Amino acid sequence: MSSVLITGGAGFIGSNPPHPRWAGGGECHGGHNPSHRQAVRVADEAELHQLDLREADLLATLVERTKPATIFHLAAQADVRRALEDPVYDADVNVIGTINVLEAARRVGARVVFTSTGGAGHGEHEGLPVPRPQTSQ
Repeated sequence: MSSVLITGGAGFIGSNPPHPRWAGGGECHGGHNPSHRQAVRVADEAELHQLDLREADLLATLVERTKPATIFHLAAQADVRRALEDPVYDADVNVIGTINVLEAARRVGARVVFTSTGGAGHGEHEGLPVPRPQTSQ
């Protein structure tokens, strides 16, 4: 049986999916950085690990130990205010952290499923889908 690793496994997005089903009967591991936010919810069958994506060696050790077939990369620094106040930190978590996930996955032959809420609409909109922003020519 194969295992899965879910980065951000106790965060806003990662706390919602049925983790054990993603493991297909194998082990389910969730990585979560408690300094970003308190764990929201974790499935009873999932094992939660403290994880900071900026720490490449810690991430690589966890991936080598758990040997996931798939890494669901759901972790992010998603606070817009923090991104504006400290763009270097934002890039460190979101860009370098993602590179660290991809490198750790490459070492063990895991596939990576990247998920994001990156298409949020701003302002008031009538109905769905939210229209594409108008660009000036």
